[in-house]
Amino acid sequence: MRYRSKILWLTCLFFLTGCSYSCAEQPHTDQAQQPAGSAHLRKLSPYLSMAYKKDDPDRMVSVLVKTTSPLTPEQRKELSRQNITIGTVSGNICTAVMRLKEVPLLAEKPYVQSLELSKKLNLLDKTK
Repeated sequence: MRYRSKILWLTCLFFLTGCSYSCAEQPHTDQAQQPAGSAHLRKLSPYLSMAYKKDDPDRMVSVLVKTTSPLTPEQRKELSRQNITIGTVSGNICTAVMRLKEVPLLAEKPYVQSLELSKKLNLLDKTK
């Protein structure tokens, strides 16, 4: 039952935030100006790309990660050594917490398909 509630929670989170991983396939205007050496940054959503370029590099962010397959224990250990904390995992989608300056480290992994900045959601008060 706990597993199902996690999956349901992640599914609702993706639908409520308007999560769209198709942005990884379509470059946005910011990416056209990036140097050729930063091709892995094409995996970033527009909001994460903007935060990476403009915010404090030491700012902690939470991201949604789409991978080619579920993370292996070795991949999780490797990310942990790079100060990337993996949270909830559901199939090939997971959450991660890291500093903005570590975003390229995660984006350059061959098993990472796309990264999207997580957004805080507020619950609706249905008592009113």
